[in-house]
Amino acid sequence: MSGNNCRKGVHSARVMTRARLLLLSDGGLLDRDVAERQGVSPATVASIRRKYTEGGLKAALYEKARPKRPPKLNAQQTAILIAEVCSSPEGREKWTMQLLADRLVTLGVVDRTGSR
Repeated sequence: MSGNNCRKGVHSARVMTRARLLLLSDGGLLDRDVAERQGVSPATVASIRRKYTEGGLKAALYEKARPKRPPKLNAQQTAILIAEVCSSPEGREKWTMQLLADRLVTLGVVDRTGSR
């Protein structure tokens, strides 16, 4: 990784953090010290080091593609949700996730389990 790539934003912040974790670990620091310097948990440092040991640099720096989950709401349900978010909740200053979920159930947009 050249410094030029860092300045131009070629790599994601997540990849850069993982690279720094590996570099600090290679410098002989303990996981807890690396974690403290980088603002992550010691478990994260251990996980990245393990990925490096088991799969090499690419495995440590880049995540495997995760299977996409289908959206919970279709286009019409999403439009109703957006309309509700743009309104004021009765007796409240702002919406909470639970209030919105309850409102979608009340409107019959979704059932209690979140599907329709």
